[in-house]
Amino acid sequence: MPAKPQRTKLEEGIRKVITPLGKVSYEVRGQNNKQKHVSISKRETTLERARALRNKFAAEETMPAEPPRYTVADAVDYYLETHADVLPSNALGNFAQVKKTLGDRSIAHLDKSAVKDWAKSLRKLRKTKSKLVGGKLVKVKTSEPYAEASLRKFYFALKLSVLLHATDKQYPFDGEIFTFKGRLETIVPQAWTKPRERLLEEGEEERLYNVDLRFKTGDYKRIEDWQNLIGFALETCMRLQEIIKAEWTHLSREGFNLAIPAINVKTKDKRTIALTPRAREIIRSQLEGKPENAKRIFYQWTTPRSAGDGFRNLTEMAGIEDLTFHSLRHEAITRLCATKLFTLYEAMRLTGHTSEKTFSKYDHFFVKDENRFGEIKSLKEGITTVSQTGQ
Repeated sequence: MPAKPQRTKLEEGIRKVITPLGKVSYEVRGQNNKQKHVSISKRETTLERARALRNKFAAEETMPAEPPRYTVADAVDYYLETHADVLPSNALGNFAQVKKTLGDRSIAHLDKSAVKDWAKSLRKLRKTKSKLVGGKLVKVKTSEPYAEASLRKFYFALKLSVLLHATDKQYPFDGEIFTFKGRLETIVPQAWTKPRERLLEEGEEERLYNVDLRFKTGDYKRIEDWQNLIGFALETCMRLQEIIKAEWTHLSREGFNLAIPAINVKTKDKRTIALTPRAREIIRSQLEGKPENAKRIFYQWTTPRSAGDGFRNLTEMAGIEDLTFHSLRHEAITRLCATKLFTLYEAMRLTGHTSEKTFSKYDHFFVKDENRFGEIKSLKEGITTVSQTGQ
């Protein structure tokens, strides 16, 4: 059997090799940057050259490998899959817009210039609107552009999706492509360039209550159901998710209080609210018609999303534009503030706000709408009743 070369480790990454004939060389080992599990080995005639090669290998190993051929659509799908349980239903459309407008783009070719061009193109998008045609709702294009706040949500849906995908799939990605400074700051859509609040205008509440649903089938509920849901939102200042997920077991024994578990709250802070006489009346109405095994108070709707979609249909049938269910929360908080019965922190506690800065947007309603709303006695009576009973 022929003699084997003798190998002796001289220093980190370098071995001295002596052949049976006495020839000396220096072996340097490293890793293939594109295929991390594949090792490469080269020999040099001098120790000095071997050290230089070792340093080169070390530098290449720290260089980013070429990312796999993932697309933006892959990243969006992965984000939705991993966040299905926590992502609000009304956020799904933001990710859908990213897939629609940038889904085919390779992440390997997603750079600052591409993000800049895409962000600019968002401003050319136009909204679609559901319209009742021949008894059916169809989507039609409008000339109305998306608000800056909506475009900002599309932008961050892209950022969140790609950064999470790159992290979890362990390929290099330069997150700085989403950072624009100085004059380029305007590339990122700005939040709330115009007032977010949409209050009910005169007569709109009555129009919602009087929509004729007698001949509607399928997902259309009875108008009495909508009257209860809308009325409860206006009485309690609760978010749609909080209302739809409220259960009978969350009510206090006497029915004066409703506990809202943290899991149902956007800010993950539990709270308990006092129910006004009108709210308690709605609760009694729901109790009278509830199925035997219904756990939730507003059992008519399976999810917050189904209620939100149904409310959109209702506003269209009532001929009311740009009113979402969340607008009812703004309306309710405005009415609450206009009573001047509560301090800022009392109002924040009642409505589930944790940030004084966020709640400050209602400050101007205290004076502006005082003449419109006056004192809402049902709210005061509800709080007083609870205080007296110690609930």
